[in-house]
Amino acid sequence: FGGSGFLGSYVVEELVERGWVVRIADIEAPPKGLLYEDYFPFDLTENGSFEKVIPKNTDVVYNFAGMSDLEEALNKPYLTMELNVMGNIHILETCRKQKVKHFVYASSAYACSEAGSFYGISKLTSEKIVEEYQKRYGLDYTIIRYGSLYGERAAHCNGVYRLLRQALEKGEIVHRGDGEEVREYIHAKDAAKLSVDILMSNEFKNRHMLITGLERLKQKDLLKMIQEMS
Repeated sequence: FGGSGFLGSYVVEELVERGWVVRIADIEAPPKGLLYEDYFPFDLTENGSFEKVIPKNTDVVYNFAGMSDLEEALNKPYLTMELNVMGNIHILETCRKQKVKHFVYASSAYACSEAGSFYGISKLTSEKIVEEYQKRYGLDYTIIRYGSLYGERAAHCNGVYRLLRQALEKGEIVHRGDGEEVREYIHAKDAAKLSVDILMSNEFKNRHMLITGLERLKQKDLLKMIQEMS
């Protein structure tokens, strides 16, 4: 779910490279050139079509779908919960019925941050529900909290994308903050490789994983870097 999106499409690419048969369910069509087995146009709010997407005894279901724009989530709390919480429950319930072996939930570092607002709340809530499905129904999971991602397929809501777009289109960047904010950036392709690596070992079942960059970078240093390049 969400395999046409920014991170999801990189994970699809990585799965296919490693020989997995991949089915994409997404409201948007996959990027051109992306290889996959099937594509299902899919809306998380349409509850009746989940079982058509997930075959019985599926090995793994990834959920990258839902609201990912923090600004939009701030202004649309109901839609955020409908997509990120209720949408995830519908996927989980279908996984249970279809006897899926492993569920991978794409969460966020904002799940444990005061800055996440409704978006962070929706992610933390879904994490708890995923855990409870394992306790009650034995659905094995891996919850991945992603840090700050960047990459060529990034959407308008991505932080690095927004900064680059401002620099290129307006010739200036407006930043809310003092520049001391620290991020650990990781390219989405590298995050995707790690997101598939977790399938290779039982060590990562029923655990929370954090995928983020290795180097801490202050926002003011990133802004200087963009200034020099532009």
